[in-house]
Amino acid sequence: MTWSNLGINIGNDLNSGQEYDEQLVTTDLLYLKNYVSKVRVALAANYNEAGIENTIRLARQAKESGYYTLWGVTSGDSTDEQYNEWMSDMVNVHAPAAQRYGFDELLFGNEEGHLASIKKLGTRTPGDVRSDIRKVVSLVKKKYTIGPVVHVDSQTQRKGWMDEGIGPLDKIGFNVYDNLDNFVTILQQLKTAFGKRLFIAEWAS
Repeated sequence: MTWSNLGINIGNDLNSGQEYDEQLVTTDLLYLKNYVSKVRVALAANYNEAGIENTIRLARQAKESGYYTLWGVTSGDSTDEQYNEWMSDMVNVHAPAAQRYGFDELLFGNEEGHLASIKKLGTRTPGDVRSDIRKVVSLVKKKYTIGPVVHVDSQTQRKGWMDEGIGPLDKIGFNVYDNLDNFVTILQQLKTAFGKRLFIAEWAS
């Protein structure tokens, strides 16, 4: 199995209240350019205003440095009200921001299905999340038109997406963590199910 078009996840520390250090970011981006040309900026929770501001700055700096840049916002551990606000803000706030700054892909959340499965998303179930994303993504794509709109979920939620499909999402990504034998099996399952609409967002074995 061959995988190409590799990138790297960056900026997780900027979601925890750390002050944005432009010179450090410049140095890091310059170094990483030797190895990758694509970056996925860490997703801040929708209620983390400082984190969103930092990740937008990072994504803009990456884009200006010539990287193919993925940016977005996650619900984070949420109440029903916070979850609904996230859905609304993806349409009315974050999609227009991604359009305005010219980001190459818009990330519509990260592991919300997993959060629902462990009761950290109000009363939402994983099935609710999948259904909501498939419905709302059409509205998101009216505000963000310059690149793919994608979602990332945990490997533990793959069966639901495989059974139901991803609807109007352009691509689906998964965070895959397992032993080496299972890792290869899971990747083959996902590749068979989603083909070119699949990407692996995080992985380790």
